[in-house]
Amino acid sequence: MNKWLRGYCGVSSLLTLIRPSSAETPLTRSHDRYRRAGLTAFASLISLGANGLVGLLSVPLVVGYLGKDLYGVWLTLSSTLSWISLANLGAPQGLQNALASALARDDSKAARILVSTALAGAGLLAVILLVLATAAGYVVNWVRVFNLPHHSADHDVISAICLSLLLTALNVPLNSFRVVYLAHQHGYLASGFDAARLTVSLVFLFIAIHVRAGMDGIVLAMYGTTLFVTIFSLIWMFWRRYPELRPSFHLIQFRSLRVIAKTSTSVFGIAVIVMLISTAGNFILTQTAGPAEVPAFALPAMVFALARGIGASVSGSPGPAYTEAAARGEWQWIRTARRRIRRVVGSVMALFVIGMVIAGPWMIDVWSRGEVHTSRILIFLLGLHSALWITFGGESTIINNVDMAHRLVTPALLEAVLFVGGAIALAPGYGGVGIAAAMLVAFTCTNGWYVPRQVSIAIDQGIRKSERRVTAIAGQNA
Repeated sequence: MNKWLRGYCGVSSLLTLIRPSSAETPLTRSHDRYRRAGLTAFASLISLGANGLVGLLSVPLVVGYLGKDLYGVWLTLSSTLSWISLANLGAPQGLQNALASALARDDSKAARILVSTALAGAGLLAVILLVLATAAGYVVNWVRVFNLPHHSADHDVISAICLSLLLTALNVPLNSFRVVYLAHQHGYLASGFDAARLTVSLVFLFIAIHVRAGMDGIVLAMYGTTLFVTIFSLIWMFWRRYPELRPSFHLIQFRSLRVIAKTSTSVFGIAVIVMLISTAGNFILTQTAGPAEVPAFALPAMVFALARGIGASVSGSPGPAYTEAAARGEWQWIRTARRRIRRVVGSVMALFVIGMVIAGPWMIDVWSRGEVHTSRILIFLLGLHSALWITFGGESTIINNVDMAHRLVTPALLEAVLFVGGAIALAPGYGGVGIAAAMLVAFTCTNGWYVPRQVSIAIDQGIRKSERRVTAIAGQNA
């Protein structure tokens, strides 16, 4: 045990984690992948912590300033705008995979063509979204959409809604380029900018409330600062960090969009299905068992959603490394990394579930100030679903990053159908427990076994292909 601690926790080991390897061999590449994945996971956890802290501090500020009615409008607006993120059609994942493959081949020209073409596509998407947002500002009856009280349906609220639409229309396509950091396996830089964005947003939120800037000021504080930090990140990215990828109008080749679309189309379909599953539970429970049943299900579900997000940050951190390793034919590394990550994430998640089953009802009771009471069976079902999801479903990162996302569309659709059908059938009699049971059964019968199976098949096929390539090269040299 002492030997293990010295080997993994000693000063020399920490220095090795920070310093990149100087030689270029399969062994040093393996080390560098783990090093960058570790830094990315650590930075992602810090970014998630910053996100939670901003949420914790901003809620009482915004509620106290806007009041209950307008804060409800703000929450509804924020959840509605999250759907606009799907407007990128999954292109970030496609760009990340194609760019990581080009970098693995040391093809800087192909990488620059991809970035230039993607930026042109992002500009076109921004124009389309701006036109739609402007039209929506004039055409849509926002008073009816948000069910605004008459005393709050004034120019300030309507202008804040329109302003948030315009800023989101710019944020969505530009923020897609954070994957350039990920393709270089420098995800910790993307997380660093995320943390900076959250910090700046919180500072300007304080200022907006202090000067009583209204809902427009809050929108500018949250969405305007996001746009500012994103633009600054792009400038620093292409003029300082990766000048070799600086976009050029003359390098735009729209046939490169086919390379990006190879994965993006499937990722987009999966993202829509996942968002449907994540948002349908509360709605079904409201319609079948009544709104009074929602909090007892929604609060523990939020806790486990946060745990899954943390687990996904860890299991997804080596995603671009999978792309690079596959491009080099180093599939054995992918197999080893998969086993290690599954073991670590699965163990931690199991301990978290046990802790939640023991203390979860008490925690929910304290969190809600005695207003919400939940059962251990509900927490157990949600915890088991989350543990399986992050341990086995989290391996979809490998599939997505080796351009095989199309294999996951059908099982994702089947999972959604099973979940919705099961939830509608079980919710009237069992409430939140029925929703949780439907989630668990739907996942177990589809992606719970299908995703690990597809990952194993992809790795075995990759290893055999690499072995045949090595054999052919040896034959030619002989």
